[in-house]
Amino acid sequence: MGDHKKILSSSTEERFRRLFDAQPDCVFHISGDGLFLDVNKTVTDILGYRREELIGKSLRMLVPDESIEDSFDKIRQLQLGVKIESYRKNFIAKDGESIPFEITVSGSLSEEGELIVQSIARDLREQLEVEKKLLHSQNLLNTLIESAVDAIWMKDRNLRFTLVNSYFANILGMSPQQIIGRKGEEVLSKELY
Repeated sequence: MGDHKKILSSSTEERFRRLFDAQPDCVFHISGDGLFLDVNKTVTDILGYRREELIGKSLRMLVPDESIEDSFDKIRQLQLGVKIESYRKNFIAKDGESIPFEITVSGSLSEEGELIVQSIARDLREQLEVEKKLLHSQNLLNTLIESAVDAIWMKDRNLRFTLVNSYFANILGMSPQQIIGRKGEEVLSKELY
């Protein structure tokens, strides 16, 4: 009977490890005093450390000096039962690269009653690059709209202005801010509307 329990236990641990390592985000298990208890394969892939290099080491290994106290403060809050909202923080990879992450943390108690912090960190490099390109495109579009010598406007489904360029606003003798959010009949003369 004892061998059967060992086989089941071993099988369960193997399934857990495969599931843990298959996660697309970095997963850390951290002790209440800020030591890495376990990390998944994604951590090693993204940050460049071997699992053995992190286990038993302090958060200080990955967290920049300027934000380490915030990390320990979050652990203290978890010990008090406070729910932590997701937040952004950079980690330092083995090669020295500072990598931005969005992090969620939660706490649970071990069999011995010790706090175990589970931290899930999503690599934000790709998302931030997309946001940067989107902002650049948006700025380019705004520049084109504002430099046009034609009246340009957009309305929503309720026929309220959502965008007007300065040329259109000047025709009406108003500022764009005075027009946006209003309907045509509120800003245009009856002859024009």
